[in-house]
Order: sequence, then C-alpha cells, then structure tokens
Amino acid sequence: MPKGLFNFFGDLESLSGVESVNSGRFIPRGRVNGFEANIQYYDESRRTFRLKVASEGFISYPEIKVVPGARYDVENYIRNYGCERRVA
Repeated sequence: MPKGLFNFFGDLESLSGVESVNSGRFIPRGRVNGFEANIQYYDESRRTFRLKVASEGFISYPEIKVVPGARYDVENYIRNYGCERRVA
C-alpha cells in the first residue's frame, strides 16, 4: 500500500464519528498523479460513504460507515484531506 493511502486510511480510522473503514482492494493504475479522494455517494439508510481514493499508481473504492450525526464532519474531512496535506 502506498504511503499516501496508508496515511489517509490511518487518519480516517482515528477520526471521531467513524465506525468502520473497509478499504477495499488496491488496484494498480498507471495514470494516478498525486493523491485524490472523492466521495462517490452517501447512503443515508446505512450511514455509509463510498469513496474513490487514488495515490501513487493505486486506486481503491472504500466504504466508510459513520455514527449518526457525524456525516458532515466526516464529509468535510474527506473533501479537505488533500488540501490540509499540501499546506502543511
């Protein structure tokens, strides 16, 4: 697993409001430039995010389950993750 993906999933698992993280398979891809995390959809009934995460030649489609009321905090974290890393 590339370091960028390892750090993302590690930080996500320790985030308040996250119940579980299913990282999925890491699929090799040749055209991945930098780190990218995009929310594909949110299932309200299951409280689950489906993401597309790519870094350093790998791509994954994880599912993130959150506790009730934590949707927007987790969503903001995912959307701003790459920005926080570039500034630091």
